[in-house]
Amino acid sequence: MKTVNTIYFQDESMDKKDRAILDLLKSNSRLSWKEIGEKVFLSGQAVGLRVQNLVIGG
Repeated sequence: MKTVNTIYFQDESMDKKDRAILDLLKSNSRLSWKEIGEKVFLSGQAVGLRVQNLVIGG
């Protein structure tokens, strides 16, 4: 039996930057946090924290 991890997103907790980050990751999941940060005007560390919060729902 194969187990699939599901990620649930709460729309009300996501802002425009979160959505932009997700869009960039959907188009190219190999981008570094720094590369994404340059496109959404955040530091690489801030992008990493936002992604972590989206994944764990924090």
